Amino acid sequence: MLSRFSFKGFTGLGSLALGLLWLLSSSAQAQDLSTQQVEAYIALMPEVKTFANQIDPALGQRLRSELQPVAGEAFRPHARGLTILQHQQPGQLQQLDQLARGGRFVDAQSWAWVGDRVLLGYAALKAEAAYPQILELARSMQTMDPALQAMMPPQFQSRVAQIGVMAQEVAKVSEADKQVLRPFLGPLDEHWKNEWQAYQSSTTAR
Repeated sequence: MLSRFSFKGFTGLGSLALGLLWLLSSSAQAQDLSTQQVEAYIALMPEVKTFANQIDPALGQRLRSELQPVAGEAFRPHARGLTILQHQQPGQLQQLDQLARGGRFVDAQSWAWVGDRVLLGYAALKAEAAYPQILELARSMQTMDPALQAMMPPQFQSRVAQIGVMAQEVAKVSEADKQVLRPFLGPLDEHWKNEWQAYQSSTTAR
């Protein structure tokens, strides 16, 4: 789904330019999610899906395995996907960048930032509807006794850690983002309902 450069040989001037771009990007990302950004992201979803289906199967498998929630890391699958493609398939990253630019985004990084905000906001709204106690779960996961978790089977430890990461991430989603996203739950369901149902089943079955 994603394309979530080698900097060798960059001169001091190049590094300065990258630093300025990073500052500009950080400033833009501090802004609230807008209706226009959500509309642009949703409109581009079919083309991004087509792009994802053309990714090398081995790379696609790596993306799926590495884009899981990890304890101690912010859950940003779109951005992480860009980093992976950056190192593994820079040509495909350029294709995704062109796709994003054609879909009213500044570049692939801008698309990824919006995508992660949309995904987390969607997850927050769905989780709140299915699990009203999600905020309490997030708090309890933060204070879970490590010794208790260590007594669990390894595969269960991993799943509990993933659930904890997602609970804490969705608990951070702002009310402003959720307000912007609520009118788009229908279109987002059409694209993500299978994934959400699979995730919901996997969490309730364990």
